[in-house]
Amino acid sequence: VCVCVCVPGSNILWFPTVPHGCPQGRKWHEKGKDGRSGSFPLLSGTSSVQRYHDFFRQRPPANISYVFYHSDTANHCPTAAFWAEHYHSRVLRHSGAALLSKPSRNAVTVAVHLRRYDITTFANTAKRVHKDSFFLRVLTQLRNYLPPSRRMAVHIFTSALLHSKRESLRHSVANAFYAFNATVHVNTPDTDTFDAFVMADILIVDLSRFSHLAGMWSLNLKLASPFRYATNCDARWVGLTPQGTFSEPGFRKAWECWQKYPQAYDLSGRCG
Repeated sequence: VCVCVCVPGSNILWFPTVPHGCPQGRKWHEKGKDGRSGSFPLLSGTSSVQRYHDFFRQRPPANISYVFYHSDTANHCPTAAFWAEHYHSRVLRHSGAALLSKPSRNAVTVAVHLRRYDITTFANTAKRVHKDSFFLRVLTQLRNYLPPSRRMAVHIFTSALLHSKRESLRHSVANAFYAFNATVHVNTPDTDTFDAFVMADILIVDLSRFSHLAGMWSLNLKLASPFRYATNCDARWVGLTPQGTFSEPGFRKAWECWQKYPQAYDLSGRCG
């Protein structure tokens, strides 16, 4: 008998056991740090959400497997709180926190996902990226709207597939965001980058499932333009126009909600 738990609205099926006869595609066997082995079946036809298996499975109990299924549904909101709580309760350590340095205790960490050479080796031909001007407008507004005592500490995460492009990319991004004294992170490990997105006080999402999922699991503020996935799951999401602007009242409402419920997984019935 195959015991399966499926959370309604989720793109993920949870198998307490994976006996003979359970639906499964490719298997990936991995031994954890504690010496235990696990079998992690991945159904065929799934998308890049497979990359996030390690975020779920840090120190899994024995015989636990996660199966990723139908990851391209547009609305992951119904199970966002469930998986956010799972992530925050199961992660061994927040490896991304070390990347989010800030000049003072009251500073607000802002993580920017700047897609460039991870999609194509020529950024100007990539379709799923925002231009620098988009992010500069967002950061300019943030600086104007944040309380005077809350200085921004901007961290930009980007990547290049080709080693030869990395330093030139770092240099061009640093120059473009010089006015914000931004710290530029190029090709940091996926796990650390994802965790930094989750832990940042404010996450600015690019047109990416990677940073979008981090936004879903973040308990902080998320700013995102219209995308193929839902970006309005709760009051901590702030909508951006395709040009990188957003309303001050909308941001202040999200800020106040975040300040009032800083560790809430589910904001149902809260903040309006």
